[in-house]
Amino acid sequence: MHGLLRPIMSVRVIKGEAPIEAPTIPEPTLVELVLGFSKAMAKWVASGRPVVSREILRDRLKACRGCEFWDKRSLFAKCRKCGCRKLKLWMATEQCPLPEPEKRWKAI
Repeated sequence: MHGLLRPIMSVRVIKGEAPIEAPTIPEPTLVELVLGFSKAMAKWVASGRPVVSREILRDRLKACRGCEFWDKRSLFAKCRKCGCRKLKLWMATEQCPLPEPEKRWKAI
């Protein structure tokens, strides 16, 4: 696949069986990344740039690392659902992009 949409493929191998391909999870396009980041920054700045405590950051990061959408294989770990990196985890105005009830963490 070419263009700005790059699928993520993962393969699960069970001993003695042929590899099973997991479903492709399309990542946000460059345009979607820019729009999402711009909206998040505008909301954060308009709210006075509030940040979460180190304890909340640690909890958010732990929740993300346990999520099937967290991609630790990229140069900088990121969420494959919204494309965010760790910066978004610091912003008190942001929340996990998954719909309820799967949402891992919420805005404060």
